[in-house]
Amino acid sequence: MRSLAHRRRSCPHELSARTAELLDRSVAVQLALSGAIGAVIARDAERAAAVIAQHAAIPPLSVTEPLAVDVRMARAALRIAAACARVGDHAVSIARSAQRLRARPPAAAAAELRELCRHARDRLAGAMDAYARGDLAQAEEVARTNGAIAPLRRELLRTILHLMEDPGLVGVGTELLAVSGHLEGVADIATAVACQVVALLEETTTAHIRWEAAGHAALN
Repeated sequence: MRSLAHRRRSCPHELSARTAELLDRSVAVQLALSGAIGAVIARDAERAAAVIAQHAAIPPLSVTEPLAVDVRMARAALRIAAACARVGDHAVSIARSAQRLRARPPAAAAAELRELCRHARDRLAGAMDAYARGDLAQAEEVARTNGAIAPLRRELLRTILHLMEDPGLVGVGTELLAVSGHLEGVADIATAVACQVVALLEETTTAHIRWEAAGHAALN
């Protein structure tokens, strides 16, 4: 099987352009995620609407013929693009929660929401950086450290449940629980991207299949 370096040499301009496009998409959805969380915290319906509009304007990824010659790299690019789109979908769902919360008091769980968002963003950024640089060790590290999100989500859950002790804030708490679930979903997607990158960089068929399966499992 050809090495990744060989694949990059085979069509360097196309791969460079495709990598840049994927990185741009990743940055865009990370910003959307932060914007949506900011809208939830500030109860900013206009900011939420901007997140939704920007996500709708992102065009689908196209794979041109030179990249399609290498099926493995083309498949990885499409899967990573799909993962970025799913992160954008989570950001939109969070923004819709912000719109529903616009008339309610500011979020009591602001610090916890920001920290969980930062963790999810950092994981996705790490996976995409590993993809861009062809860094197997970094991709494996991202793929294997998803458990770090558990204490963050527990802390957020405690704050939300305490908030919901007030009957008048049960609706707010329900929305924040949904937001928490979306952030956890983004972290899972980052794990799946990292697994996809490891599968791409692995040179043995057995390891490739194992890591692809791990990526699928992270989304289920």
